[in-house]
Amino acid sequence: EASILTKRYREKIKQGTILGGLFWKSGLEKLINQSNCVAMRYYHGINEDDKPVIILVGVNDSGDDIVDGVLLEIGPLCPPFCPSMNKLNS
Repeated sequence: EASILTKRYREKIKQGTILGGLFWKSGLEKLINQSNCVAMRYYHGINEDDKPVIILVGVNDSGDDIVDGVLLEIGPLCPPFCPSMNKLNS
């Protein structure tokens, strides 16, 4: 199912559009290990180069964003930092 979704995205975008990004395990662990963090939410953003990015934020048991905690904002983008070809990206 995931490969169908990413293929549909690739078919609708212009050549060179950001396909994805990377978040390091250490950052993800810090985010989800925060006190009262029960989930993770994502937001779409635009960086200083006008490229789309994903922002990750922890969510507490009330469903609120933990905005005063760890937020993951910018990781290496694909392209140019893409993995080898696989069923999610080719």
